[in-house]
This record gives sequence, C-alpha cells and structure tokens, in this order.
Amino acid sequence: MLIEIGSRRGGFLAHLAERNPDAECIGIEYRATWAREARESARRRGLDNLRYICADAREVVRHLLMPEEVDEVYVLFPDPWHKKRHLPRRLLQPGFLRDLSRIMKRGAPLYILTDIADYARCIERDLLEVADLEPLPESLWPDESDWGPSRKDRYPRLPEEVVIRVFRRRPVHLAAGS
Repeated sequence: MLIEIGSRRGGFLAHLAERNPDAECIGIEYRATWAREARESARRRGLDNLRYICADAREVVRHLLMPEEVDEVYVLFPDPWHKKRHLPRRLLQPGFLRDLSRIMKRGAPLYILTDIADYARCIERDLLEVADLEPLPESLWPDESDWGPSRKDRYPRLPEEVVIRVFRRRPVHLAAGS
C-alpha cells in the first residue's frame, strides 16, 4: 500500500498508481473539492488501484490504517502554518509521526518534500524525536524524476530550493528496545 497525505488534486498519486498497478494507492486529502476532483480524475484514467479519502490525515492514520500495513508514505509540500499561533496545526509533529511509523512496515520509506528551509529543519528535528524512524542514506533515495512531472515544471515561479527528507521505519533488528 502506498499512501500520499495531502494529495491535493491527485496528480502525483495518479502517476504512482500508473507506475505500480499492483499496489493499492490511497490519497488522503482534507479538502472535499480536491478529493472529489482527484477521485473523478482517477476514474477517467481507469485507475482501479487508486482511492481517495476525504478526512483529516491524523484520524485516518490513527483509526483506519492497520499496524505495519503501509509500504511507502509521501507527504509532499505540507502546509507550514507560518504564524506562531498556528504551529499546533502543523501535521508533521512527533505525535503524528509516531502514529505514522506504527502503520508503516519495517523498512518502509517516508518521503517528505518542502520548499521552506526553516520548516524542513523543524520536520527533521521532529523526525529525529521518533525512535522508530531513521534517516535513509541519500544513496538509497529514489530518483525524483521517476515521480512524474516535477512541481518546478508545473509551477516555474517556485523557489529553487526543494528540501527532501527521506526517513524509514527501522528494520526489526534496529528497532529501539529490541
């Protein structure tokens, strides 16, 4: 199972579903309009292995997905919630990351991309607080060109810098407390 959290209108996940026809692909999107558009696009493209859930990702991860069920997780350009009073709204915080690691299979990768360097540092700090997650060496990262048209190609006025963080759930023999 491949999941994308914050799948927006579904373009990235549709590309993954096409490249992985035997994998169940799940998009979690909070905005009903975008989830509806993504579902319709998947239907038009005949992607039977692709589903969208319109809900808060925290609730889906905590209550709907089973432990060690997910093969790959993608969180691409999550909302940074810049204002100090909005920081609790940020999705990628230690509690959610612990919940996320619970649903990931051992060794499963977690891909996070952001174009905001300060936010990337906060995310990395929070990822390092989760004992069951570890950084994946850059030599093992996938080629981003395999992920379909880049965000930079679609939106040329974006900042040049895109920060990629790839972590994985620790293999059993490395798990804390083993």
